[in-house]
Amino acid sequence: MGRRTILATLVALAIVTFGFFLLEPLQKPAGSAQLVSIQQLPDVGEMCLLEPSQADSSPDTNLFASLNETSVYAQQTVEVNRPPVRYIRDLDPIYSYVAVDTRRNEVFMQDTNTWSIRVFNRLDNTPPTEPRTNPKRLIGGPKTETPLQSA
Repeated sequence: MGRRTILATLVALAIVTFGFFLLEPLQKPAGSAQLVSIQQLPDVGEMCLLEPSQADSSPDTNLFASLNETSVYAQQTVEVNRPPVRYIRDLDPIYSYVAVDTRRNEVFMQDTNTWSIRVFNRLDNTPPTEPRTNPKRLIGGPKTETPLQSA
């Protein structure tokens, strides 16, 4: 009789536990979105609807009708082949990708501002008095398909 009691207790415990796991997904976790109440919006009065006759865009009612004036063309076109007076460039690097070569202790960083890849020693440490560590080498130019600008 003791075994039957233990067995019945275990079966009841299993049913309660199984039932708990079945009902648990029905409960929403704390902080999740849930509907609290439904309220009817107040009536704001009548609305002016667009009538079909106003929807047609005729030249008289078109806002861009005044812009359809005669076009003005240049009398003469001149090709300017002079060099620019100055270049405005940001020469500070902007890094977008990083790769590390642990065998050679090198770090490759793609500089999207100057279209180049800068290679640094992995264990270099920049002193506080220096603005940045200079790269060990620079990869760029027309044959690398990353146009190199003078830095």
